[in-house]
Amino acid sequence: MAKSPEQRVPTPSEITTMAKTFRRKHPDDYGLACCVFDLAVDAEAYYRDRPSIADQMQLSMAFSEWLVYDYELDDGKSLIRSYARKHREFREFAKTQFYARFWVISQDPERDLTQLRDMNTHGDFWVTDASLARKEQWQTGTLGMRIAQVGGIWYYAGQLQLHDVAPSDPAPCDEEVTQGIHEPAAFISDVESVLGHYGAYTDRVLGYQVI
Repeated sequence: MAKSPEQRVPTPSEITTMAKTFRRKHPDDYGLACCVFDLAVDAEAYYRDRPSIADQMQLSMAFSEWLVYDYELDDGKSLIRSYARKHREFREFAKTQFYARFWVISQDPERDLTQLRDMNTHGDFWVTDASLARKEQWQTGTLGMRIAQVGGIWYYAGQLQLHDVAPSDPAPCDEEVTQGIHEPAAFISDVESVLGHYGAYTDRVLGYQVI
């Protein structure tokens, strides 16, 4: 019996390769995905005469993240789950990844840990990420981001963090929750709210960071 490969987090270049390979091999499907994303987000940047490079980069990163993790292919699977069928070292990552809005409960920069509480399930997730653990501005409001588990450890898995600065008190923790819920529409809905022309938070003070 073949030994199961050690599970790991895909590198940023591997994620980029997934998207580029899909575009090269399935140009029609890629074009359809672009249309779906553009219609759903209706980006504010497209209404400007000269969108800034930063605006274009944010949208490009948002599209790439959505394409790889949330866009459903003909077989009903996302690109990352389809990829993990052949590259078995990514199976745990692909199975557990999800996007949600979180309350930032605590940060431990010495151990690169951040305690996040899912606003939907109220479950707590300790995420290992040096940059995340050092962003003191994330302590206020809520944070939208994607995480995934590998070897029992949760990692930051996306490319875009969306920070709402509005005050929000965390709900009590539900200790029975140990996994997140992958809702394919959650990320693109959040992107539309922040970057969309008619987004609920387009005109509000809201921070975002491209990784």
